[in-house]
Amino acid sequence: MTKAILFYRKSLLTKLFMLVMLLVGGGNFAWGAETYLTINDGGTQSTNAHFPFYGIYASKSPLVGQYIIPKGDITSIKGNTITKIKLYFSSSSISWGTATFKLYLKEVDNETFASTPTIVSDGLTEVYSGSLAVIDKEMVVTFDKSYNYGGNNLLVSFNLTSTGTTASVNCYCKSNTSVSGSFSNIAYQYSGYQDNIFTYGEKYLPKMTLYYETGGAPTNFTASSPSYNSTLLSWTAGGDEANWQVKYNSGEDFDPATEGTMASDDPVTTNSYTLTGLSENTTYYAYVRAYIDAVNQSDWVGPVSFTTLEQYPTPIDFALN
Repeated sequence: MTKAILFYRKSLLTKLFMLVMLLVGGGNFAWGAETYLTINDGGTQSTNAHFPFYGIYASKSPLVGQYIIPKGDITSIKGNTITKIKLYFSSSSISWGTATFKLYLKEVDNETFASTPTIVSDGLTEVYSGSLAVIDKEMVVTFDKSYNYGGNNLLVSFNLTSTGTTASVNCYCKSNTSVSGSFSNIAYQYSGYQDNIFTYGEKYLPKMTLYYETGGAPTNFTASSPSYNSTLLSWTAGGDEANWQVKYNSGEDFDPATEGTMASDDPVTTNSYTLTGLSENTTYYAYVRAYIDAVNQSDWVGPVSFTTLEQYPTPIDFALN
């Protein structure tokens, strides 16, 4: 009887602890609890007019500003989902009129640009499209699409997409004396005198705050090994989560928020799952998301599509000799 009471008390305390952690967003238990990391803060701050872009040329295209964040500066974000960034400026307010921009991210192997910098244009992931402005000495860019950070050096690219009015911009930065020779952390490009295009590099580290949610959405979602009534789904965890939900539907793509069939195992406890009980010779679509509880989940990832095989394929005609 004593052992039973002790077990009950231990179980109750464990459940209460889990509930408290969920409510306060401790560890990786919750999605949506905003966490942030500020880099290149403190010390002697100077200003730079070329990042996020050379604002006095916002009436011409191209206009690009890029910065490579060394992975060592953002180690704590690895495996999580970046949702917005903030930059800091010496001016209280700045606007570029009707100008619009795109913000891209890309993980790269190099920590700096080459001695003769080249603007990176391939393999970029768009996370924001729209206007930009400085308000109360800050520029906050809330992503249209969150970014799952894998842990490499992170390239941040601001690209002008439609021209507007010119305005000088001075972003707070730290000088980077650790970069040798003519290598740089910032690369910027603009259309200048007689529409000539100029590209330069500089050794500055912009002060930046990255906002992120712990427990990113799954990645590398695939479907393989279909049979006439099953297929194997697999994915890579976005963070430290250990449970997922899988939804599927036949015939056409669907909205997993309101439609589709939940997998019979709910939640799924491994990062691969075999869907069974499917119809033969049928196309299906599937989604997956990380799952903590009814309140805390990642975004749905997908779809992946696959087609089951025929159970009894039509024999191929052949002739007897």
